[in-house]
Amino acid sequence: MRGKLPKLSIAIIKANTRYFCEQGFEPRETLSQVKGWLEGADDLEIQAKVIKWMESDIKWTQEIWAEVAHYYWYLW
Repeated sequence: MRGKLPKLSIAIIKANTRYFCEQGFEPRETLSQVKGWLEGADDLEIQAKVIKWMESDIKWTQEIWAEVAHYYWYLW
């Protein structure tokens, strides 16, 4: 069983879940599955999805910030 997640992590997980469900990448029942997992349910499938989403968030953020830094470097 995992430890308690930080509030920011929970907020990001919920935002990811809403986004993927609203865009049709995940079925609507994923919302309740993630909620249950956040409340302590042992769901390895949801845990794997959440980990993949968080890794994707990190990669996306790194790529975006690299582009932003590159863009502003040339403005100075």
